[in-house]
Amino acid sequence: MKLISLEKTDDAKAIWTKLKAELPVFALFQSDRPSRDEDSEVQDPMKIAIGEALKDLEPQISEIKKTVQDKVIEVAGRTLAKLREMDPTLASELAPHFKAEPKWDTLFKMTLTSDDQIPINKRGSGVRRLILLSFFRAEAERKQKVKGGQGIIYAVEEPETSQHPDMQRLIIQAFMDLAEAAGCQVMITTHVPGLAGLLPVEGLRYIYRGGNGSVAVASGEANGETLYDCIADDLGVIPDSRVQVLVCVEGPHDVDFFTAVSRILHRQDNTLPNLESDPRIACLPLGGSTLRQWTDRRYLRGLHLKEVHIYDRGSDAPPKYQQCVNDVNGLGPDHYAVLTGKREAENYLHPDAIREEMDVTVAVTDQGSVPEAVARAVHEASGSATPWDELREKTRSDKISSAKRHLNGGVVTRMTRERLIAMDANAEIESFLRQVATRLTPLHLQAEQPVEAEGAVAVAAGVSAAGT
Repeated sequence: MKLISLEKTDDAKAIWTKLKAELPVFALFQSDRPSRDEDSEVQDPMKIAIGEALKDLEPQISEIKKTVQDKVIEVAGRTLAKLREMDPTLASELAPHFKAEPKWDTLFKMTLTSDDQIPINKRGSGVRRLILLSFFRAEAERKQKVKGGQGIIYAVEEPETSQHPDMQRLIIQAFMDLAEAAGCQVMITTHVPGLAGLLPVEGLRYIYRGGNGSVAVASGEANGETLYDCIADDLGVIPDSRVQVLVCVEGPHDVDFFTAVSRILHRQDNTLPNLESDPRIACLPLGGSTLRQWTDRRYLRGLHLKEVHIYDRGSDAPPKYQQCVNDVNGLGPDHYAVLTGKREAENYLHPDAIREEMDVTVAVTDQGSVPEAVARAVHEASGSATPWDELREKTRSDKISSAKRHLNGGVVTRMTRERLIAMDANAEIESFLRQVATRLTPLHLQAEQPVEAEGAVAVAAGVSAAGT
């Protein structure tokens, strides 16, 4: 095989020009960034925006170029006429030509300021990154609405940089939503196993050096959830010795739901714990497909922490995780497990919250699949010519997954205590949080508790990265 430069010959350059027009737009968001708002990290996304605006204005720009050319030629003509009066032979040898096409994109220098007219470079690094990441999201959504627009590849280095853990989760969710859009691909890199645990395992690629020093890549598609263990073993996680109670749920969507509703209830009753901010509590998504292994093999026992488990009741009879609940409850008073009274967490969401966030109206029953009902409603509202029941199974599954993310992301934030009470007449969620509260030791007394053996660190590392 021989590489041929496409820039050195006219024919090859013409081919490359045609090919380049069909390639997706590639935008790289780097982790190391300058701090001035006129520097490249700020200007690069602005340049993309300027370039796209100029493309849309191409007819007007061509008209401007023609007008300028006509005016210049007119002036040049008058100048040459006067020159010809003095020296006809000299004038006949001169003709006006444009040396190069005007560089329209270099005429615009953009800066970003907040509502208070504070330049972006005066804000904290976390805010700066969020503003610029938001540009990528907005630009992707705009491009998807342009018929026949080019695809987009977003490459983002270490999106967790300078971000609060809650914001990290929101960023990852936003990227997952972007990746579902047609013609859009998102690639991110991270050194944080916990962030990898928020992603579907089939989307992970673990890059490492093999025994001979060569670079190797392990994929989640080939290795399944064992890939999380490899990542955790290599990168590790710094444990938090303040943690007293592990709140174990099935998946990351459940973590989002229960942390959000605990925050709402905590505002009204501070005896109920806030799972989101209380350092004594760690929420663990055990992974629906491997939950049975977690309870059978007692992976968490080396941590010597109290555990509270809540699993979806589901639609099976008997419930799929009933035996897991029985096993946990048989371990003693420091361990508690329960099934939701309804099918799953989404069945506790109020229809008004769903309507406000997603602009669709659905009936929320105790045992119906709310994510599927919402996905169907969104699809039908989109005006698609293909009925829901005629979609491919994979397409329906992807739409349901997307709806589930939105329900546990945006919709749950629109819940109020009154809406929770309306949907949870038996106060099941409050009862669950009370079980967590009874197992907590006040922080000012925690220093008196014995320190656990260091062997727990390795187990904790594996737990943090294994959530799915």
